[in-house]
Amino acid sequence: MAIEQAVTSTLDNALQASTKKSDSCIWVGLSAGVDSTVLMHAAAKYCSLSGHNLRAIHVHHGLSENADAWAKQANGLCEHLSQKFSITIDCIVENVTLNQHGKS
Repeated sequence: MAIEQAVTSTLDNALQASTKKSDSCIWVGLSAGVDSTVLMHAAAKYCSLSGHNLRAIHVHHGLSENADAWAKQANGLCEHLSQKFSITIDCIVENVTLNQHGKS
């Protein structure tokens, strides 16, 4: 409950400062790890109550053998939360290629 309250308070304050209130969209960086998954749950609940749009972005860096599974998990979470909260959550998976020096 404390997490939901913190997310609600933070988003209310951020959106209050926004100049385009009618088309505000909340973006969440979604690694598919525990922290960002909890944040997505709280943001989805917030958006279902406030009417704001919600989008998630997952960076598929390909550095781990689990990278494809994490991208699938991010998409699956967005689909699940969309159904649970009766909203549409766009999940953008951004593929990046790193060169041998670790820069994209």
